[in-house]
Amino acid sequence: MKAKWFPVLAVLAVLTALSLACTLTGKKAAAPQPAQPDNPAAQPDIASGSDEHSDGESGSETSFPLPDAKIEGLTELGNGQINYQVKMSLDKVIQFYRQEFKNRGLTEREILFSQTDSTFSMVFDGDPGGKALVIQGVAIQDLTNVNIRHEDI
Repeated sequence: MKAKWFPVLAVLAVLTALSLACTLTGKKAAAPQPAQPDNPAAQPDIASGSDEHSDGESGSETSFPLPDAKIEGLTELGNGQINYQVKMSLDKVIQFYRQEFKNRGLTEREILFSQTDSTFSMVFDGDPGGKALVIQGVAIQDLTNVNIRHEDI
């Protein structure tokens, strides 16, 4: 029974630590550098698309799609990974990314989707860069902390 909760608690601990580290350092993130595709004719990957957003406070920008709701603490964590907080429920964040990445031609690995009352994790394939796109979220009071990154899965 205890082993069932370990992965959920591990994800929650990592995302909370990342969020706290970003908040405590107070560093402004540099704008992400566009990825250079191996094949110049290939489409850019999701992290180098044209959807630039800024959180308005730190000046951080990302080319990952972001919801229209107010974004707080948008931080570039390196290697195209971002972390931010948004005043949306877990379900609304999940709906947003499912629709956004479906519109971009990505396919969700439904077997890797998981959700609890306070966390979610989802993975999408089909990015021209060849890596999986991982989106994870943790509910923290009235905000959802969201982390998006590319991974070899």
